[in-house]
Amino acid sequence: MERAKFGYQLLDDLFDDDAAGEMLDALDSFSDTVTKRNTEGLGIFFVGLFGSDDAARSLVTGDRAANVYIHIDALLFFLDRFEHAIESKLTGQNVLETPMEYYEACLRPYRLALADYIRRTGFKRALAFLRRFDSSWM
Repeated sequence: MERAKFGYQLLDDLFDDDAAGEMLDALDSFSDTVTKRNTEGLGIFFVGLFGSDDAARSLVTGDRAANVYIHIDALLFFLDRFEHAIESKLTGQNVLETPMEYYEACLRPYRLALADYIRRTGFKRALAFLRRFDSSWM
């Protein structure tokens, strides 16, 4: 019971965090599983930075890129915490799985560039957490 409570508190902390919550909203904005919405802003700039279109990537610079990095770093911080909590047996994957499996699927199309970024920034446990849902995260 305590392990589940700990995991649910981690999820609450994630959704309550301004930067991480906005990143999750941005992921929702371009997911195939939801009705398409206006993707101006964070979501489209995330796709520009981490997508495969080099021309789009070159357009996301300065403050726009910094804003994406602030938001994705906030999300990665929580993914790192989730993995640490699972490894430390403070919670179980099953507690975190339902919402996070969906968001991992939203991130998956950008995994090559994103995995490289994660390795460079040192969020190793975030990468391990993503691998729990799809082994293609390198």
